[in-house]
Amino acid sequence: MHHVPDGVLRRLVDEPMAVPDRAAEHVQRCRRCQAHRDRVANDAHTARELLGRPQPVPDLDVAWERLAGAEGAAAPHVPRRIRPRRLLAPTGVAVLSGALVAGVAAAATLTVVFSPTHVAPLPVSKGDLQSLSNLLGSLAGTTPHTWAYGTITSPARPEPVRTGSLEAAESAAGMTVTLPTTLPAGVDAAPRFLALPRSSVTVTFDAAAGPSLAGSSLSVTFGPGVLAEYGGSGALTGALVDVPALVVATMQRPTATSTGATVAQLESFVLGRPGFPSRLAQEIRLLGNPEKVLPVPVPSGMTETQTSVAGSPAVLFGAAGGAASAVVWEHDGIVRTVGGLLDRQDVLDVARELG
Repeated sequence: MHHVPDGVLRRLVDEPMAVPDRAAEHVQRCRRCQAHRDRVANDAHTARELLGRPQPVPDLDVAWERLAGAEGAAAPHVPRRIRPRRLLAPTGVAVLSGALVAGVAAAATLTVVFSPTHVAPLPVSKGDLQSLSNLLGSLAGTTPHTWAYGTITSPARPEPVRTGSLEAAESAAGMTVTLPTTLPAGVDAAPRFLALPRSSVTVTFDAAAGPSLAGSSLSVTFGPGVLAEYGGSGALTGALVDVPALVVATMQRPTATSTGATVAQLESFVLGRPGFPSRLAQEIRLLGNPEKVLPVPVPSGMTETQTSVAGSPAVLFGAAGGAASAVVWEHDGIVRTVGGLLDRQDVLDVARELG
């Protein structure tokens, strides 16, 4: 017989009892199909790990901690990579939004007036994340609180709102959201939503930060945003329970202002902290103007391509074998992410419809 097709190999991983005996017996005899089955199984395993859905964390202080330690999996990698069949939301929503929040948080700390006009890939390894976790662990906690270089405050914020209504999500977030009208095959037409209200955090530096920063404060504003999660058929999600086939994230670009310190001084301070990964610091410097560039974390092991959406630079990344893909871009003050258990062309088609 001919070699076993991908769909049957995936079913052999998820539902072996549902595979015809003839196909299963062929795989047992065929080294080519065995190797292909192993790749499919590896993609499925990676997808489960990456699309695990931690609860959304609206507290920015905790977001800092997740930036550095999120599973050691939300690792970004500049020009090359993302994660398999579960995404970026982080997951479904959490992984997608997780990666986005990580990039936003990292970029915002390096700017005086931060208002990104385009995205750029940032390579981050698991080791980088562990180092950042150790370095930034003291930033997490209730506010106001002190840390080694000053005080951190964050006003009370409304809780995220989960709903099945677009109108309710827009009302809770305080923004209008555009959704795709044409969806890839196998993606359900009725999404569910997570509305993320606007939030902010302020860091006030004391003498321990050095004479160039002492007395300065950095205020960062995030959101609002809305995450739309689309379910999918078994052909897409397989044995991945409650994992969205497609996630569309819409967030207002982050902004940051400083009362005194310059961009160069803030960048030098952050990248020069003992324990900050030297390779990552170099990658950040290579991104260019920190006031205008939003770093997009690309995990190790993922392929990455720089492309464009609606004339704006975009970062397209995906898992080996096309198990999952995502694209991130900024246009007219809005940062959008489209990703899921889809191939690159599918997520690009959805992204380019949104513009």
